[in-house]
Amino acid sequence: MKSQLGTSYKIKDLGEEKLILGMQIDRNPTTGDIILSKRVYCEYMIKCFNMENCSPKLIPLSTWPATDN
Repeated sequence: MKSQLGTSYKIKDLGEEKLILGMQIDRNPTTGDIILSKRVYCEYMIKCFNMENCSPKLIPLSTWPATDN
């Protein structure tokens, strides 16, 4: 894919991405799993709104995908 793009566009390989569009990207090379996280963005927003000292609360959510058949 890189070589195909390189024929039409000037590109530079910057290596494996770690952060894109505010999402942290973690990869497991053994299983091939890709994990996306918004933790850094959430921590940034908490700090922006001076909420570092707030108490966390649990919010009940339904599970997805549904566990009952």
